[in-house]
Amino acid sequence: MKTYDHIIRFTLLIIVVILGFFIVRTYMVPDSFGIHGSYTYAYYRAESETEQANKPAVYQGTEHCSACHAPQAVTLSDGAHAALDCESCHGSFKAHNNNAPERMAISDSVDTCMLCHAGLNARPTDFPQISSFAAHVEDQGETLLPDMNCATCHDPHAPM
Repeated sequence: MKTYDHIIRFTLLIIVVILGFFIVRTYMVPDSFGIHGSYTYAYYRAESETEQANKPAVYQGTEHCSACHAPQAVTLSDGAHAALDCESCHGSFKAHNNNAPERMAISDSVDTCMLCHAGLNARPTDFPQISSFAAHVEDQGETLLPDMNCATCHDPHAPM
């Protein structure tokens, strides 16, 4: 029997580790994990719906912005960017909310516009795309200046 002692000890160690795992798991995993109504799902926690719904909204939508920025909202609604919310370019309204001292980002950098307008094969051919800002300026017959950006020639709220 002496020759099998190491196997028995190793087996007992494995059993203790497995039991320890399940004991710790019962304390660490919430009761609602994997359960949604009468259904059982893997990796789903029912309380997360309520927690997410109770979080304050970060993005408010164009309707919220148009209350104070009516001229820009009207121009936006008639322009090529009508489908975009203000926060697509300006970022989260959260910093601007309740007259906070933080201001909304007004990014007039070429990189902001290129997020959507950089030339990609996956985009529809009728979607306005440019391969590079310098090439676009040259194609328009203009001279690229150091402080030039997309808003130099295009109104971001009604670019075309």
